[in-house]
Amino acid sequence: MRALLVGVSDYDDSLGLADLRGPANDITLLHQVLRARGASDITLLADGVPGGSVPSRAAILAAFGDLAARATEGDLVYIHLSGHGTRQGDPEGDETDGLDEVFLPADTGRAEPGSNRIPNALIDDEIGAAVRRIRQTGADVWLVMDSCHSGSGLRAAAPETAARFVDPALLGIDVAASRLGEAQVIEDSGPEPPGRFLAFYAAQSSELAREVNFRGEDGADNWFGLFSAKLAARMQDAGAISYRQLFQAVLADMNDGTVPGGARLQTPLWEGTLIDAAVFGGGDTAGLRRFALRHGTLLAGKVHGLSDGTVMGLIADAADPADAVLGYAQLQKTGATSARLIPVDAG
Repeated sequence: MRALLVGVSDYDDSLGLADLRGPANDITLLHQVLRARGASDITLLADGVPGGSVPSRAAILAAFGDLAARATEGDLVYIHLSGHGTRQGDPEGDETDGLDEVFLPADTGRAEPGSNRIPNALIDDEIGAAVRRIRQTGADVWLVMDSCHSGSGLRAAAPETAARFVDPALLGIDVAASRLGEAQVIEDSGPEPPGRFLAFYAAQSSELAREVNFRGEDGADNWFGLFSAKLAARMQDAGAISYRQLFQAVLADMNDGTVPGGARLQTPLWEGTLIDAAVFGGGDTAGLRRFALRHGTLLAGKVHGLSDGTVMGLIADAADPADAVLGYAQLQKTGATSARLIPVDAG
């Protein structure tokens, strides 16, 4: 498995563009999960992440090109984009709503007067073409975009949440509100490539993608993209499920009690031909969620939907059956991605 992980947190302050606090944590968590799931070729384009390079437009497009050069038939290529999104006018006229959806790299600029084009923005058509080149090799592509392209669902943000959307006007873009919504974000055309495709989008076209502060017991900030965190938590599970089952599980997790109420007004969507395949090509699963332990600490927490008081069954090995429980423990001091285990009496 190969992967490209892009997280943009730091934008040009002179643009008045708000920095994000979650992408670095998104990418760090996903990097850990993908390595544990067997990924051996991972490119990190993320600020604030050890080993990561600056996620500029040129760097992102070059990384897409490198993947197309290295990918071979039968590969799975995972691509994750966390950062701000917005919209701009569509001069080609190929969008049903008259607008291009764009992802904003770290070197995003302000449009020149009258141009209506955001410098260094990544347009949906460009991302679609880059994905298509990888699929032409026979590799399957799983694309995840944790950004949003519409502020029409904007409302007062709940405490401990923030939106991953930039008003186009802030970047010098004038867009007319459209009555048409687009379900498909990444466009494609021409004959179907041999490689299959799946895309998960963090929010509907009329909604905001949120990042949430899963604050630790010590009060320290722990910001993550809501969709990225819940997806990574499910990907971390030992068993394999279909992408459709994974999507439905993440959707449910985004509405659990660990998520601030205002952030639950976000509904992800998917498109593609890979939806009923097994995640990462694995086999069937019994549906149980399993997490690793290290020195009495559970390597899972609030982003996984866990909280203080949750009771966990303990087994010796992740492959053991559900009836092989050795004992039980209760969670205390639950943080974003870890919790302390306190033994409890099974009776």
